[in-house]
Amino acid sequence: MIENYEYQEAMLQQLEQRDRALLWLPPRWGKAYLMKSYIEQKCVGQKILVVCPRSLIGYWNNLLANSMRENEITIVNPEQLSKYYNCSYHLLIVDESVMYKNRKTKRTNLLRKIPATKIFLLSAQPISRYNDDLWAQLNILDPKKYRSYWKFANLYTYLQHNVWGGMDVIANRELDLAEIPEIIHIPREQFFQPMTVEILPIQSQKSRLYAQAETEFRLQFSESEKWIPNAIALRTRLRQLAHSPKLLDRSFNLYGEKIRALESMLEYLPKPCLIFSAFNLSVLKNVMQKTSLIWDYIDGQTKQELRTSIMQDFQEQKIDVLLLLYKVGKYGLTLPAKSIVFFDIPESWEELYQAYHRALTVVNKNIEAYMLKLDFTNRQNSIDDVLLKQLESKITLTPSEFQFLLGKEKNERERISELHISEHV
Repeated sequence: MIENYEYQEAMLQQLEQRDRALLWLPPRWGKAYLMKSYIEQKCVGQKILVVCPRSLIGYWNNLLANSMRENEITIVNPEQLSKYYNCSYHLLIVDESVMYKNRKTKRTNLLRKIPATKIFLLSAQPISRYNDDLWAQLNILDPKKYRSYWKFANLYTYLQHNVWGGMDVIANRELDLAEIPEIIHIPREQFFQPMTVEILPIQSQKSRLYAQAETEFRLQFSESEKWIPNAIALRTRLRQLAHSPKLLDRSFNLYGEKIRALESMLEYLPKPCLIFSAFNLSVLKNVMQKTSLIWDYIDGQTKQELRTSIMQDFQEQKIDVLLLLYKVGKYGLTLPAKSIVFFDIPESWEELYQAYHRALTVVNKNIEAYMLKLDFTNRQNSIDDVLLKQLESKITLTPSEFQFLLGKEKNERERISELHISEHV
């Protein structure tokens, strides 16, 4: 039997007092291990179904290998649910329950149909944007109590009539989790460290490209010209410029401010170190090749076996620096780093939150975290300013809102020295 931390024991006691719950804990904080302990103590000889993302099936199989000797445990991914909703189970465990936030999807409706005496949903962040994301998950736990989506949405969000005569959620109301007893939650403030925002003045040459893209919707390089078709594409091009102009034109002889800053930081950052990027890792690979550090990377082409091998090497501190894309570094990775660099500012709070927690665990709390932000010397907002505003508000900006903020002058030159993640959760 595994040993639990004090907070895990307290949560186990809460689970013992109820048959259905949504366990809301940060990533890497032992939700799966809580389920293992619960099975060993309360479900010996029972029929159990675990539903998890395809990438986590191997993890759950390894975790519950010993428990499978005494229990009939089936582990499936959401695409396989249609084969199991006619069976009855003593315990249903749903990992990454935010995947079922949409009340209208096929997999959410299939999950509702699975008969189970006890149901536990696990999630690090069950709300991706608005509080109504909780309704479908709570409806799975108690369909009678949470019968009306619109009643729930009216309580915890602001609604507005749309042009088609329906209603849209436009903002969150205050969410008091004490009003929702089905949710077991530990306040996250205690789990976060301050993140330092490194402010980097934009070079004049890149500033010219930046202004040209914003006003003329084109990019004029020395040997090529690229037109930008619309505001959505403009957002991407400006983010690529902030990363490095070489993403847009390889012949362009300017790496950018973030590259120079990273080259300097690599000399003093505690190792092992994680570096997260929003774009392909080609530019960052070039930086690492010039160092004497041992490094590796995980991108969308990294196969599962190699991904696991790299993770093990990093855990054993055989790798000094690991490069990752936000989109592939969100789930199923435990990477106990001593430092993290967010090279690009992500477009969503969820990406930043999940990336940060690849390293942050109950036994690895003291992490140096840095975010690189471009800054104009004049009073204009940069793309990074806009993305930071979006992160702080946890709202996805429309193209028109994005363009408005991009061109709006700052009323005050506020130099951000620290971004406290816990303030925005």
